[in-house]
Amino acid sequence: MGAVQASIAAPVAPAGEAAPLYDLRETVTGRGVFACRTIASGAHLFGEDDWADEAERRSFSNMPAAQIEQLAPAVRATFLRFAYNTTPEQVTGTFHPERVRHPVNFLNHSCEPNAGYDGGDAIVALRGISAGEEICMDYGAFSFSFDHEFTCRCGSPWCRGQVRRDDWRGLVRAGLRLPGFMRALANRALWG
Repeated sequence: MGAVQASIAAPVAPAGEAAPLYDLRETVTGRGVFACRTIASGAHLFGEDDWADEAERRSFSNMPAAQIEQLAPAVRATFLRFAYNTTPEQVTGTFHPERVRHPVNFLNHSCEPNAGYDGGDAIVALRGISAGEEICMDYGAFSFSFDHEFTCRCGSPWCRGQVRRDDWRGLVRAGLRLPGFMRALANRALWG
């Protein structure tokens, strides 16, 4: 939503096979994940910790949020580029962005996402997604102990301009689901 496509060539499925659900494409701002065919609301898109292969998985590491704050700004920015929380205070990221290949790591942010968590650890379509449409998530749904270091330009009328560590509270109140490990905190935010 807001990213402009630079390349729209989708892979061709062999005769008799359905087109792939999504593919990775270059955009003006980097890479993004695009629907190759219509995706129904609720369709499973990604599982927890999807990796292209073992080498990609090994390039990621876990770090306490407090330790991330101590990193030099350029090193911190590199680590956080593909980062996400795996517990409220534990962040998984990489110091080797060149090794990142699985499409889930290239979901771009939108303040009006069409993909999100199912309340467990799967990422699903939040609404129907059209063929050719970019698949986006709200990064506030998986960033609980760090702020993202970019200015959001998603173009949504509800654009927050920044993704901050405490955005999840408002997102939960608006009905967006979080990963399963955040269920207890989300329930406290909603019900006290």
